[in-house]
Amino acid sequence: MGIKYLYDPGNRRHFLPYLSYFCNMHIILAAATAAEIAPFCERMAANDPRCAAHDISILITGVGQAAAAWALTDALHRHPADLVIQAGIAGVFDHTAPLGQVVVASTDVFGDLGTEAKGVFTPITATALQYPNELPYVNGRLPNDWLGAFTTLPPVVDAVTVNRVTDDAAQCRVLTENFAPAIETMEGAALHYVCRRQNTPFIQYRATSNTVGERDKTRWMITEAIQHLNKALLALLPTLRGDMFALPRVKTAPPTLSLSFSPCPNDTFIFDALVHGKIDTQGLTFDVLLDDVETLNEHAIAGLPDITKLSYGVLPLVLDRYRVLNSGSALGRGVGPLLVTRAGNTAAVNTEGDFSVALPGEHTTAHLLFSAACPGVTKKSFLRYDMIEQAVLNGQTTAGVLIHENRFTYAEKGLEKVTDLGDFWEKTSGQPIPLGGIVIRRNLPATVQQTVDRLIKQSVQYAFAHYPQLSPYVRQHAQEMNEAVMRQHIDLYVNDFSIDLGKAGRTAVLQLLNSQGKQWTEKEVFDTPAKAAYEW
Repeated sequence: MGIKYLYDPGNRRHFLPYLSYFCNMHIILAAATAAEIAPFCERMAANDPRCAAHDISILITGVGQAAAAWALTDALHRHPADLVIQAGIAGVFDHTAPLGQVVVASTDVFGDLGTEAKGVFTPITATALQYPNELPYVNGRLPNDWLGAFTTLPPVVDAVTVNRVTDDAAQCRVLTENFAPAIETMEGAALHYVCRRQNTPFIQYRATSNTVGERDKTRWMITEAIQHLNKALLALLPTLRGDMFALPRVKTAPPTLSLSFSPCPNDTFIFDALVHGKIDTQGLTFDVLLDDVETLNEHAIAGLPDITKLSYGVLPLVLDRYRVLNSGSALGRGVGPLLVTRAGNTAAVNTEGDFSVALPGEHTTAHLLFSAACPGVTKKSFLRYDMIEQAVLNGQTTAGVLIHENRFTYAEKGLEKVTDLGDFWEKTSGQPIPLGGIVIRRNLPATVQQTVDRLIKQSVQYAFAHYPQLSPYVRQHAQEMNEAVMRQHIDLYVNDFSIDLGKAGRTAVLQLLNSQGKQWTEKEVFDTPAKAAYEW
């Protein structure tokens, strides 16, 4: 049987005639160099029956992450495969381990992709540049979810992939402390990354040829490692079946999800039961961040959190990455932002728009509503919502738009309402006013998205079941509000729409969204994907 080469960067091979056999599956066998799989290729050329049972294409990728990623992506685009096998030698971190041992990588990670400040390295998935549970990552790593389909495997270990083979003790400590790997390679993470993105089954076979940190090649066992590796590859072939990946993949641990919302009583009331385990979270865990609404909007625009509260006014900027959940919204009648000025100064807030105004953020629903009600006003400043009252009182600005608890305290501080921007919306649209909602990443598994939506609903229901009692969590973040104001806040913003938007809530959100120009459909804004990007 001839050998079919998909790609060889060194042009050391040519395409040989390829004979068709009855095959269980199409396999791409990838290696960085031809030498690493030369014994296997010799068996193929000799018509070894173990090789003849499958349609095997040889892919020599070249050394390193970039070469491997390009070659694998190109090969899968031109020749979709049932299985990709990556084979090669590796360094082992345990200096007491015997060399020549064959292992399979359960997870891999890019070991030198990240940031470094003052000599301290931070992996890319621990920075704001790449979130640890954004496809194809799970908790900062690149797992192989298909391993459960294999009947017999060598020892399974965690791997790290680097651009430079490690010979420095300090660098070895950095890799060990950040990733706790058993082996080091130069291409493995590229395989995991590409195949997880392509949803293609894969497996990474490695044979240990040297210890990490040792550059004395006289002590390396490359020949022995290659012999053991190729024997293991040939032994793998008879265990492969054409239908083996029709079986469910091995389930990975549920991801830890980043969850952001405001410290206002309505949000802490909604999420208290969820984040403190008062309801069954179905194995999900959450990293929680509390911040003001405009900061949450900016984080959503940057695509940082998995789940976040945001202003409905910012939705057009984030719908490529997020969809709206049915639960957790602040929406209703008589709940809109208030335009206020100093007492006795309402005449200065004229219909011609010749006045200055402070708003709680450029991307807030409050700004959207104000712009619709007062389109001629151009003298705008953007402050954190809890600084606006004082800015108006100090004369820093003529008027201000108040949200959250400031709706209940402005009069006692010497401010006067000019108009309720929610009333303006309700009269012109006929709809309740959508202020803020909860969105979730579209590339999370469908099961995760549905579970989170259900858990938020249960969290709201739990809070209502114990109301009017206020939990310590609500009090802790209520910014010195008295309990009467906290309850006013909750009564105003948490209602049946917070439990489930329903048809009426969805219609209101769509009308606000579509008032900004582009016409979105309900499916584009709210629907869960039909299939998961990856499952747990």
